[in-house]
Amino acid sequence: EIEKNETILIERPLVAMQDLQSRQESMCCGNCLGFLKRQLEKDEDRQIYHGKVMQGKEEGFVCCCGEIFCSIQCQKAEAHNRLCVGSIESEAHPLVQFKKLAVQSNEILLLVADALVNCDENALKKFVREPWDQVVAKARELRSEPPDNNLAQSLCELCQEAATLLQQAGFSNCTYDEVSRTIGLFEQNNIGISRLLEFSNEEEQQQYSHCLYGTALFALCCAANHSCDPNCSVIFIANDYAPSSPLAAFLVANRDIPKNHELTISYIDENASKGRRRLATADYGFICSCARCSSSSSSSQEANETDEDADSTNSKKASSCTNTSSDNDEDR
Repeated sequence: EIEKNETILIERPLVAMQDLQSRQESMCCGNCLGFLKRQLEKDEDRQIYHGKVMQGKEEGFVCCCGEIFCSIQCQKAEAHNRLCVGSIESEAHPLVQFKKLAVQSNEILLLVADALVNCDENALKKFVREPWDQVVAKARELRSEPPDNNLAQSLCELCQEAATLLQQAGFSNCTYDEVSRTIGLFEQNNIGISRLLEFSNEEEQQQYSHCLYGTALFALCCAANHSCDPNCSVIFIANDYAPSSPLAAFLVANRDIPKNHELTISYIDENASKGRRRLATADYGFICSCARCSSSSSSSQEANETDEDADSTNSKKASSCTNTSSDNDEDR
């Protein structure tokens, strides 16, 4: 049995990324995503290929590409070195062009490259991996929206352009199919990162970046099935005892859980109405039929929500590719 508020597991991500917008507001380690202490002097000129870094000087280790790290160990991590563009002089280099493409079109491509170049292939293949355009088409179908052939074509073209550049940069495994299916995997499985750092001391609060938003793939947390009445939550703890600690997901019990009961999380805002919830779960490739959604006690107003009511209900994905999701069923 598991007691309410008990931490069931703590898990580091297989792959994770800080949102580009979050990068402008908070400095975190480019490898472990721990918060970095900063000084308040202005340094407006420095930029990196992943997007503009927050104005200010950091206490950390800066790579020649502009990426910031909390330690020399994180700076020298192979995961960064394989995709580092700091030593590349030519702007025409395919890896530089790939990173510019990702920043200008869809930042999820940065995470795709990280996953395909650095992650264990077998770890990724444990998840459902449908092509990106099929994931989007299924979500539209479940919401009773007409097919959008122009959107499908643009997604395919973006995947092809990204794959071509990565292969030209020497990453032969980054084929069109792998790029498309990896984005589909992220759409189906990733968990949105929302990590806030609070200090009891106001002076320390000003010295540290204290908010992190992004997206991550976890081997165990991301395998949990959805419920609109989940018995668990995934949270990202940060405190003033260890502000620079690496990013980790904490799976915490929402209530007492009897032995042999399935652990579930909510992919969406479970506080939304039934209609909103059902439309939001379509982004994950299914219409929710959990006990709460199947209950006849739901009000008729909830049952008749429209597509407009589905805005901002997707809480699992903080960094979505197209705000659409998978071609899988509810069991992942």
